[in-house]
Amino acid sequence: MASIIEGNSKLRDIINLLLDKKIKEIVLVDIRDFNHICDFFVIGTCESFPQKKALMEAIDELLKGEATFIDFYPNSIWSVIDIGDVVVHIFDEESRRFYDIEGLWADALQIKIDERAYEN
Repeated sequence: MASIIEGNSKLRDIINLLLDKKIKEIVLVDIRDFNHICDFFVIGTCESFPQKKALMEAIDELLKGEATFIDFYPNSIWSVIDIGDVVVHIFDEESRRFYDIEGLWADALQIKIDERAYEN
């Protein structure tokens, strides 16, 4: 499972950035077998608007204009960055539980990123 992340520099860079910005409960959902518009979802929970804003700016800078869509509004409960084969979803805690993307994709491979054990 970790080889998915190791073999994909974009995923690795995004996950490292989320870890650096202290995003909680990071989950990688592999939806390649479902033949949808992207290969992976990266889902995380932020604790505040300033944290989310800093993360979104850092992701945009990391991707250097590669993102095809960024949905980020002040005080939004769910922000999205579409990078083509990867879509990043950042929620506040309550909204993440309510929308339950992991539950909707329960048949897909899901990798929980343990920030204590993950090696950059």
